[in-house]
Order: sequence, then structure tokens, then C-alpha cells
Amino acid sequence: MNSPTISPLRSGQVLEIIFAAFTPRITVHSERELTVERAFARLRPAEYPANSRN
Repeated sequence: MNSPTISPLRSGQVLEIIFAAFTPRITVHSERELTVERAFARLRPAEYPANSRN
């Protein structure tokens, strides 16, 4: 019989994984519940598209 696996994620922990187009924010609420929010990636000024510079 296998023993239960202990998750390295803890309740209240927030993870952000940065991709080129967006950054999903994953919030762990309990061992069985989490939410995922989509946020746009934060660009550094040098990375802004040319047409959006002021």
C-alpha cells in the first residue's frame, strides 16, 4: 500500500510563472483547491513594442 504524497505547495502560497505573453498567478487555497489568474507579463521598458513608446 502506498503512503500519501506530501505536497511541496502550502495553503496561501502564490506562484507566478513568467511567459512572454502573460504571467499566470496560481494561488493555493488548500490541498484540494487552487485558483489561476491570468495577468499580462510585466515588460521592462526596453521590451515595449515600438508603437507603444511615448
